[in-house]
Amino acid sequence: MALVRHFQTRNFYTIQELYEIIKNYKFSAGVPEMGSHILYDVIVFPKIDDFNQIWIGSSGMGVNGRHNKWYVLKASHEGNIGSFVKYDIISDVAPITTGILSFVGSKPRDAYVLVDRVLVEIQSLNL
Repeated sequence: MALVRHFQTRNFYTIQELYEIIKNYKFSAGVPEMGSHILYDVIVFPKIDDFNQIWIGSSGMGVNGRHNKWYVLKASHEGNIGSFVKYDIISDVAPITTGILSFVGSKPRDAYVLVDRVLVEIQSLNL
């Protein structure tokens, strides 16, 4: 189960430019890194467990690859192709188990709290 919070920046950035600005900032969720999800790049934080990670990504079409609409997301798997393929295979074999693991217990609750904290922290940077 995903939790998504949206925010806007005053300026337009590519995901890489946004990453360069925030990469040295210590967020509640940890230090951000570049990751990817299928065909697009995301900013990821250290995984909480195999089924919970916080991502930052762009929303909408943007202009020339630059965006000012973004989201903070509690993802159900790591933000890289290998992990996505692994998660996809596992969820095909045991869909109920992986679905339950992504939103039951203390780790998902921690992730939900971190989504809101990261949102407040990134908004405080006045980007």
